[in-house]
Amino acid sequence: MTATITFEPFGRVIDAAPGETVLDAADRAGIRLSRQCRNGTCGTCRAGIVSGEIAQGRAADGSALLCRAVPTGDLVVALDASSLTGM
Repeated sequence: MTATITFEPFGRVIDAAPGETVLDAADRAGIRLSRQCRNGTCGTCRAGIVSGEIAQGRAADGSALLCRAVPTGDLVVALDASSLTGM
């Protein structure tokens, strides 16, 4: 099942293929999010999950690493200007 990812406060909506991470879906859609390691070590791609669920859960503050976050349904992600390198 394809999941819809909405990036707030920008209102940009993209689709994620089954098993695809938020970061990979964003890359495919031409959205360049801050990242370095792409394997969950550096924390550069951490962002807030406003609503929806991801396969591996969230941190206590509601955030997740977008390089590891695989949506299990529709998802809303909170970004700030420093999270973007291009949208």
